[in-house]
Amino acid sequence: MLRAVLYPLPYNVKGCVKETINGEPVCILNSRLTREENIETYKHELKHEKDFGNVEDVSKLEKIRHK
Repeated sequence: MLRAVLYPLPYNVKGCVKETINGEPVCILNSRLTREENIETYKHELKHEKDFGNVEDVSKLEKIRHK
């Protein structure tokens, strides 16, 4: 399970996965969004957990994942 935290991100960013200082992935969800939107964003980011640390270009990864 991917740990999640709420943070006030810009309105155009729903969420992302980042690395903690311990090297573990954490899902950052936009605290400005509704609970329902954050659940959907978490599900989306969870799909990327296995990609964490294995990709250099997030734009390319998004294109591959969302064909």
